[in-house]
Amino acid sequence: MPRREDLYYEISRHIWKLFDNPIDKLTDALLWRGFLVEKHENEIRLCIGSHENDLSFLEKILPRPRVDIKQILGDESHRATISIPQGINEGDILNVVSSGRQPGPDMTEMKDTKMDFDAFHGRNFGERVDAQEIDIGIALMVKTLALVGVFTNSSCDGFGHGDHYPWIGLNGEYNYRWCKKVINEVNPLPQVDNLVNFTHDPKRQFPYRWEIAPHNFDRQLNEATQIFYKIHRIARHIMRPRVFEPLQALKKRMGRDDFLAP
Repeated sequence: MPRREDLYYEISRHIWKLFDNPIDKLTDALLWRGFLVEKHENEIRLCIGSHENDLSFLEKILPRPRVDIKQILGDESHRATISIPQGINEGDILNVVSSGRQPGPDMTEMKDTKMDFDAFHGRNFGERVDAQEIDIGIALMVKTLALVGVFTNSSCDGFGHGDHYPWIGLNGEYNYRWCKKVINEVNPLPQVDNLVNFTHDPKRQFPYRWEIAPHNFDRQLNEATQIFYKIHRIARHIMRPRVFEPLQALKKRMGRDDFLAP
């Protein structure tokens, strides 16, 4: 059975081979690690929807001074810029991908699973989650769901104890229904229906879940990485402004009954 470290190595090797430009390599590695970043010409920008700890985490894991980080003040869209004046190597990509708190079986971002409608409907963004607290295979998806107003409360990449597949916990029925609608409507891989499995079990600690490929995830490295590649692709699609901004507007227009409709 592969270790989580094998997954880190496989993803970092994939990134290094996929891109030629160092900026593209580092951008994708940061996205995998759960940073909301975007490439802009010859630099990378950390977006404003990021958790307050993400900038300090960036400063900790990037190889300075070969990589330069500058904080931005007063910008409505970005918190920092990242440039690569002296180049990076494959080891730097592996370090970004593998950094973070040692994951446990469940990583709780919020403990309240009974969010009422007003609390859910009143915020464009879901809970901002610390990048270093999320498993790499689902980190970007957890962060991206927040962009469209989905509140998550827990997550696991399937390599911990307990359930042997990735899942994301959703904070109550409204978030459960909204997440399901978002994924079903904007999924760029609609043919991969085994990735979209939403369940509710009141006996669980976190009753509402998006379970990712529960019947196809056997922890074999090749199969696991292929599933994570697909989740990563869906997350990158959703985080485009032309995708998430209309979804934010749609959430505002919908009423309580719209969310509860079958």
